[in-house]
Amino acid sequence: YVGYATNLGYDFEPNPNQPKSGFVAGVGVEANLTPGILPIRLKARPSVETAFVSGGEVEPGTSTSTTGIRASLDLIGEFSPPLAPFGAYVGAGVTYMNFKATADGFEDFTGSGIGANLLAGVRMGGGFVSPFVQGRYTLGSPTPDDASISLGNSIAVQVGASIGL
Repeated sequence: YVGYATNLGYDFEPNPNQPKSGFVAGVGVEANLTPGILPIRLKARPSVETAFVSGGEVEPGTSTSTTGIRASLDLIGEFSPPLAPFGAYVGAGVTYMNFKATADGFEDFTGSGIGANLLAGVRMGGGFVSPFVQGRYTLGSPTPDDASISLGNSIAVQVGASIGL
């Protein structure tokens, strides 16, 4: 199986002192690394996402908006019981993040960083199109190249579909 996956989601940082949240949209490729006849499959999913995040403050009363690109390579272990209409999966991978933050009256902040993804989800159907729902926790703290602030870790809830080629 080789196909691609699209997703839309909501990403938020669980930091109560500087909450940030926003929408993400992405596309990726999925490829089975083990035969599809087994109930447990190993897959590779390289992907690219863009994020539009708001919130956080440079100083009290001055909020920021952030746009970013995230490139990830995740390895996924999926369990699909024979003839079941769904399958569950867990995965882990590496991610590269590049972002730009803007705030009125301040210089733009830019930065990049490398982190790790942990994800779990449920895939419905096993045909040509397979919708999914997943949660992702990104461990990483990309710090702007020219400032001493940090975006911190984030949690994303995503829906999408895998489409076979």
